[in-house]
This record gives sequence, C-alpha cells and structure tokens, in this order.
Amino acid sequence: CYALHPLAEGEVAGKSSNENWAARCISRVMVAEMRINPDNIVLTTCDADTYFHPNHFACLSHHFLLDGPNRHHRFYLPVTNFMPNINVVPGICSARYTALSIGRMAELG
Repeated sequence: CYALHPLAEGEVAGKSSNENWAARCISRVMVAEMRINPDNIVLTTCDADTYFHPNHFACLSHHFLLDGPNRHHRFYLPVTNFMPNINVVPGICSARYTALSIGRMAELG
C-alpha cells in the first residue's frame, strides 16, 4: 500500500502525521478492502531519501516470521547508513556521516 499523504486543512506536516495517515491508509485499503489480516502486515516508514538494501524487505520478512508470538511486540530497525550521497555533501558533513555510519555498524555487536 504505497500512497502519498495529502495534508488536510489544519494538519501539521511531520513524521507523526505521516505515520498516522499511513496506518489509517493500511486499515482502509489492506484490511477493510483487501481483507488482509492485520497480524500479517508490517508497516515500514522512512524518509524520502532512504536507500534500502535490495534484500532488506526479504530479511525483514524472514525475521518477522521467525519471531513467532513475539513478532507483534518488536521493532525491526535497519542499520542507518549515511553513505549514498557522501560525494555531494560538504566535507565536514562527509566526515560526520562516515563516523555516524561506522558507529551504527559497531552497535550491531
């Protein structure tokens, strides 16, 4: 269910309003119209400039299915990597993004 969030009058633009709208869209389209069991839906939200590894969603689905009864009480978070546009940002930003990316990978344990 991919859709763009049309901003309603009086609504504040932001991540939380986008995520709220996405959840309502899924409820309306996937659950009510398509009759998909909500227990089988994984909602992914991201920024417009997010790059996903080609196998990200296959890996996410794999772990979701293996987690059994705990799957609905977990957050599945990828490693944030700031490298895709490193050659087009100022040098100070490149250094910061490189350090952040290395730090995030180190958190994997």
